[in-house]
Amino acid sequence: MRIACIATSEVPSRKANSIRVMKVCQSFIDLGHSVRLWLPGRSPGISWGDLIDHYGIRDRFPIRWLRGVDKLHRYDFCLLAVLDAVIWSADLFYFWPLQGAALASRLGLSTILEIHDLPGGRFGPWLFRNYLRGSGACRLLPITDALRIWLEREYKTSLEAPFTVVSPLAADIEHDTQICPQRMRRGENLDWRRHSLLAILDTCILVEGLICFWNWPGVIRRCVSFGLEVNQRLLSGGANAS
Repeated sequence: MRIACIATSEVPSRKANSIRVMKVCQSFIDLGHSVRLWLPGRSPGISWGDLIDHYGIRDRFPIRWLRGVDKLHRYDFCLLAVLDAVIWSADLFYFWPLQGAALASRLGLSTILEIHDLPGGRFGPWLFRNYLRGSGACRLLPITDALRIWLEREYKTSLEAPFTVVSPLAADIEHDTQICPQRMRRGENLDWRRHSLLAILDTCILVEGLICFWNWPGVIRRCVSFGLEVNQRLLSGGANAS
């Protein structure tokens, strides 16, 4: 199957969304599919060897950088990317930007939307409804079940399996098992634990914010208290390891 992945992330970058995009492309290749990635802007002129080292991926795949007009907020990029992918005869369109997903779905193209946050801005809700109403919408991939529930309530629609599949952000087990054990034996895992703590806090804030947004002072107090407790345990664990 030919899969067109269309994202607005910066590549190369250490940002989580950038890493997610490259890992998803690698996963499709591992499953035996042919993948192309479309990104906005100019090519950074980085070699594939550097990209492989930077992201911990194994295979090369074509990346198309398309320049657009900043004031158009990626709408022009999404349109050009969809047209280019149609010319490539893509069988499936995998989107991160909502603008492109709504367009492809309305055109009847088989479309998957990975969604990390609530549709925002002036046109976000309208675009999300158009994605759901389009004949091409195949799957919706929210990163948490709390987000799925909120979308159901806000848009008054059923978002159950198999159409909706919760796709959480996860650790790179293959990469971590190659690096962390040696560092942990030497008691050098404190920075790695702190990164894990930040991920935990991000998830807590998201879930609590979605479910208990009307009581935000209490949410903040619980998150801060939880963070201090976990951080103290991590610090104690790091001191014992050394």
